[in-house]
Amino acid sequence: MTDPKCFSHVYLGNNRLDNDGDVVSETFLMTESASIFTRALPHAAYATFRALISHIREVDAPIRTVFLIHIGSQICFVRDRRERSPAATAVYKGHHPADDVEHHHQTLDSAIQPAANCHVWVDLDCNQDRGKELFFACHFAECVGYLARFG
Repeated sequence: MTDPKCFSHVYLGNNRLDNDGDVVSETFLMTESASIFTRALPHAAYATFRALISHIREVDAPIRTVFLIHIGSQICFVRDRRERSPAATAVYKGHHPADDVEHHHQTLDSAIQPAANCHVWVDLDCNQDRGKELFFACHFAECVGYLARFG
């Protein structure tokens, strides 16, 4: 179980909808996953990864087995398009990297159109699901990139 004092939990939207698909009540579901928006998570993941590699090196020295370790795979959640922890929500209300958004618009998804006055993630929600997915994908990639630099 993740210690919420050290690592924020991931919160996902768990809305109740009526027959027309409109939101009747907005609720959130707390998961046991640690939030990538917790400042301590990348450092803890790096320390854990480093300890694992050191242990393998020590135990496996005579055999010299080759290991392939894949860091990260899924970018979104089943119930929601973005994480809704307090830390993630604060970042979501902040500025987006304009270069990344423009690149995404030009190469992958023309539905996301960064308007001239669109400077924060919330304003990018011309198509809410796509904007939320891009938000989470950018920050997930940033976290994985941080870990990969130490691999």
